[in-house]
Amino acid sequence: MLLGNAKCHSEIAALLMLAYHLDLNCNTFNDFKINLMKSIIHLMFSLICSSAIAQLSTADSTALFNKQLKLRSFALLEECISFNEVVGITAGIYKDGNIFWEDAAGQMDVENNTPAQANMIHRIASISKPMTAIAILQLMEKDLLDLDDPIQKYISDFPLKKEGTITIRHLLQHSSGIKAYKNGKESFPTKNYPTLRKAVQLFEDRDLANAPGEGYQYTTYGYVVLGVVIEKVSGLSYRDYMKQHIWEKAGMINTDVEVFGKHYPGKSKLYTINKKGEFETDKNTNLSVKVPGGGIQSTVADLLKFAEAVIEDKLINAESRKLMTTDSGMKKEGNPYGLGWFLYSDADKPSGRIIGHSGSQSGTSTQLFVFLDKKAAIAVISNTSGAWNNVFSLTDKLADPLVRPEDVNKPIRKVAKISTEILDRYVGKYKFESGTVVELTRKDEAFYGETNGGGKFRIYPESDTHFFLRIMNVQVEFETSTEKAKQFTFIQNGERHLAVR
Repeated sequence: MLLGNAKCHSEIAALLMLAYHLDLNCNTFNDFKINLMKSIIHLMFSLICSSAIAQLSTADSTALFNKQLKLRSFALLEECISFNEVVGITAGIYKDGNIFWEDAAGQMDVENNTPAQANMIHRIASISKPMTAIAILQLMEKDLLDLDDPIQKYISDFPLKKEGTITIRHLLQHSSGIKAYKNGKESFPTKNYPTLRKAVQLFEDRDLANAPGEGYQYTTYGYVVLGVVIEKVSGLSYRDYMKQHIWEKAGMINTDVEVFGKHYPGKSKLYTINKKGEFETDKNTNLSVKVPGGGIQSTVADLLKFAEAVIEDKLINAESRKLMTTDSGMKKEGNPYGLGWFLYSDADKPSGRIIGHSGSQSGTSTQLFVFLDKKAAIAVISNTSGAWNNVFSLTDKLADPLVRPEDVNKPIRKVAKISTEILDRYVGKYKFESGTVVELTRKDEAFYGETNGGGKFRIYPESDTHFFLRIMNVQVEFETSTEKAKQFTFIQNGERHLAVR
């Protein structure tokens, strides 16, 4: 490299001449040139060897990191099963232009003792929504629709609303005002709807929760309306459009609309966690009422292929992707929402931009992260409803080494077995400086914390005095004592907060 630079040539010549005048072992300039040539050859040989060693070292380092990442990822899957968080689970990582790793743990079918498999087909729930959003943006790119068109332009008999006009954009960003499920029965539907238009008739006459464009109201029903728009504009059924323009383009060979009652080889059974914390078979709901917002089935590999297609602009152009991943400003709490995607992180964060979606319905809890700047993705599908917090936590832990490579060696916490006598020392109510009160309780050998209105969460012992949470990066430390504890320290991401009994 240096020999190709004119400035370096002159600098080297000057240094060599200086060396000659200082070289007392050279009787003539020819002697100096001979010695110099030997030195240059020796130097070049050293540089070549050093470069080769450096390249070998880098390759070895990358190979070691990849090996450790795979081992850690599988260990996290097994840990999830060992904590009885889900019945079965599959997960995968996309990076460096390939599906880097995918694996499974637990059971796909408990009754028949069938282990979970990496290519297990399962419901993806609301991860269906980003796919529907991209279909709408494809039609926009073809000038077949405008995001600010009223939906009556495409569904002429959709009722006009006294609260205002609903546009396609409103539906995409959950600001249409269309409400979510009316009750528990609608959350676990059993009725079959032969068409999406028939499904829309279930809720189209209901009042809106807010004027369109004036509030965020997460609703699967809004995406069902978008499915009808896709059919009206494209002239294809929703399934056929998605198959031709989304799934086949992305290479998603195991993705399809779930048909109620149809047998699919390699598909998991449905499970849930009951109020006692025990696993049981979940209701086999009919998803025909929610297909574009939660009626698609897939595999981890296919979700990673979908993520790759988004990263590489294979489905929509870069301008549409930017529009899709821009904060709508409608969601005021939690992660912002774009058009069909949650926005988990910004470009100025160490992780870069992260988009994705979660999913939860009968017999499933799912999560997808797409790292736009790092060109990576993580997908997790479980066959257990009521386990989304655990699935999100697992996805987050799988992502750690992609953001901070040193975390590939981060130890995985182990649960210690401690006596109920020790746990009872810590049972009671504690108050933080902020005024928040947390109550610690014990049920058999399990230890729990609960805040006012915040719900109950499990706390696991690492030793007699040190505990941790699974769903968050939180540790709880007590002082060693043979009496009732008077206080504990709550540690979250390095920040310490004292709670006093």
